[in-house]
Amino acid sequence: MIKEDQITIEEMREDDLDEVLKIEKTSFSDPWTYPMFKAEFSNSFSYPWVARLLPSRALAGYICFWLFEGEAHVLNLAVHPQYRQKGIGFSLITTALDYWRKAGVVSAFLEVRESNEAARRLYEKIGFRMITRRPKYYKNPKEDAFIMGLEL
Repeated sequence: MIKEDQITIEEMREDDLDEVLKIEKTSFSDPWTYPMFKAEFSNSFSYPWVARLLPSRALAGYICFWLFEGEAHVLNLAVHPQYRQKGIGFSLITTALDYWRKAGVVSAFLEVRESNEAARRLYEKIGFRMITRRPKYYKNPKEDAFIMGLEL
């Protein structure tokens, strides 16, 4: 495990996108593109953040979520394969959770692949629960999504 004081979470910048895209491509079969990430910078309700290791400042993971009308929606979360199962994903989602509480968010939602057991366990550890299944939500390969929610 990487200790909490060895991680910093900060706003994603455009010059982070090359590293973010490398993580994205190794994490997902239908990855976001450069323009998709870049578009999040101009959305006033979008919060793209990165996790960096200290002291190296290596980019270890990222999260992107939207906040609107008392709700948070996690759009994307991934951790570099080298740093998985070391607490980076947990730090990203719990830092977001703290931010949501301070912002007055009352509920949070996300979609996760049915087969992504590691992500589902992480979200359940935080307190997310399955709300429903969205059939064939993912296209490559075709797979159902579990819609998970959390009341704050």
